[in-house]
Amino acid sequence: MRETPSSANQSVLSLSQLSLMGCSRFFLDQERHIRALRLLATGFLLLGVLLITNAVACEYWHPTY
Repeated sequence: MRETPSSANQSVLSLSQLSLMGCSRFFLDQERHIRALRLLATGFLLLGVLLITNAVACEYWHPTY
């Protein structure tokens, strides 16, 4: 069997390390996006609750006959 030179092994090893680093960076970016989407969803939910509460309060204090 033919052995590969050590420099070829080192380049393959560095490529695998590079892909792992990119993978972890991708997951970190994905976590940031998920956190931002959760924050946005929470904001929309609070805005909806605030608008409904405001509509109910206005109808209670200023009823239209």
